[in-house]
Amino acid sequence: MIEEFVETILQYKKQYITLMQLEQLKIQYKIVCKKTHNRQFKKQYKHLDTLIEKWNQEYIHQEEQKVKNLLDDVKGYPLDSEQREVVLSEEQNTLVIAGAGSGKSLTMIGKIRYLVERKKISLDQILCISFTNDATKSLKNTLKQYYNYDLPVLTFHKLALKIIRNQKIDIKIADPNALEKTVENYFEITIFEEIDAQKWLCKHFFHKNKEKIDKKAYKKQSFPQIYKEIQKTSVFQKYQKIIPTFIRLMKANQKEINDMHSYILESKFLKRWNQPDTYFLLLIKRIYVHYQKFLQNNQQMDFDDLIFYATKLVKQDETLHYHYILIDEYQDTSETRYQLIKAIIEKINAKLIAVGDDFQSIYRFTGCNLDIFLKFKTYFPYAKILKIQTTYRNSQELIDVAGSFVMRNSRQMKKQLVSNKTIQKPIHIVYYQNLVSKLKEILNRLESKQVYLLGRNHRDIIPILEDSDFLSDDGKTIQYQKRKELEITFFTVHTSKGLESDIVIVLNNTNNILGFPSQLEEDEILKYVNVNHDFYPYEEERRLFYVAITRTKNIVYLMVSKKNPSIFIQELLRKNRRDILLQSK
Repeated sequence: MIEEFVETILQYKKQYITLMQLEQLKIQYKIVCKKTHNRQFKKQYKHLDTLIEKWNQEYIHQEEQKVKNLLDDVKGYPLDSEQREVVLSEEQNTLVIAGAGSGKSLTMIGKIRYLVERKKISLDQILCISFTNDATKSLKNTLKQYYNYDLPVLTFHKLALKIIRNQKIDIKIADPNALEKTVENYFEITIFEEIDAQKWLCKHFFHKNKEKIDKKAYKKQSFPQIYKEIQKTSVFQKYQKIIPTFIRLMKANQKEINDMHSYILESKFLKRWNQPDTYFLLLIKRIYVHYQKFLQNNQQMDFDDLIFYATKLVKQDETLHYHYILIDEYQDTSETRYQLIKAIIEKINAKLIAVGDDFQSIYRFTGCNLDIFLKFKTYFPYAKILKIQTTYRNSQELIDVAGSFVMRNSRQMKKQLVSNKTIQKPIHIVYYQNLVSKLKEILNRLESKQVYLLGRNHRDIIPILEDSDFLSDDGKTIQYQKRKELEITFFTVHTSKGLESDIVIVLNNTNNILGFPSQLEEDEILKYVNVNHDFYPYEEERRLFYVAITRTKNIVYLMVSKKNPSIFIQELLRKNRRDILLQSK
């Protein structure tokens, strides 16, 4: 057995040894180690982790020399040492934590090139996934343009559709707005046919509505009369937003009708029967059933159903033959997406490379579960965590501020981001009494041409577009009449993720409900279905602010109301004053 161990080790030294192979070696020779008196064997076995880590580093170094030309030229740029390790590492499961502006797309392209040109993996054995159509199109076009790789880069939904169609199953995809239309139709038509739902609606409404209501007068009226008054209130308007969100979170977290029963029982147990949660949950359950019936009657699937159904079909799909799975923006993974990837890996034993940044996880309201990222080793055993920590976008001063700001939440993974770029005081806090006039002052003196205006909400651009000096046909591309050479684009912070600009101006850093951070309280009803709860004040808003200030290549201007500055602005001034330039109040 000892000779066999030595021979195995000699063979392993010629290749990259994964953590899974290491564990198998430990198990295989554990009893031998206990029984033998061979000191050399015991010593090697005891220090196997260290030995294999050393051999892997030697292997990576040798590989680096063999493919130096490839690593020195990915889209015309050389990869740094951390990026090279990602490209050359061969673990079964790898999570790559890529800081803002650290070149994760470049690293992914380098990995694909290495697999194709060095490892001789065919393109159809590589599954590449990103989260949006724009992101998949961009990566696909880049690979085609630079390397003539015709690699199918898919969204999760297109992957699911591919798996379903591999089984010769013809399906129809529901309109993305079908759920909202179902809710709207329910409140316009169906509720008049369901007496119990009318009672649930009224009971919940009377508990939640804070406006003055003469309940006794209401009780003397018929439901249609009462309903006309209910429809005029802000509470009712909230229903049409909260209910679709609740149902989407259910589906993203793979919850079904039985789970609705559990939520209702939980609400009865935690609160008295006459409390509002139970009534609202009963109403949501009824609408959920109507929505599912609509999909079934029309033989349609929404996006979450699509992924859920595809996961069930994976075992039957004999066309799956991937050796490697690369996933971008992995911090945005939901339970349904995770289950699909897990099913594929269990079937074909593909290696997984997941790339993302927990600092930029900003889509909790769509069902994304950050724990799938933070606890990667729990979800995928024998995993290695690699980090890309050099940013090529931001200055060192800016990433120091941004990093310390977001890492005050202890749940975030610790990173030490570095940059070769230096800009003294890259954050400018601009106080204003009149937003538009102060914005014009900034634009008039800018040397850079490319400018992003970032808003927490779409409405943040409205006061600017109301001024005659600013023109826009689409509310996104904006022309400033006094400096037409400026390329000004408006984004919400959510839609700016993944983008960068010479100069960034963040609007609405105000301390109010619709400011930044947004103080809109998550409706307590969502707590039944939302698996992600804030463990730190404004946890997701803090990550959103991090995304906003790291879009800039140079200076970020934070527009702040003189009368009512945001709590984030106040915190920056307390903690990071030396890196901030204050413009006069």
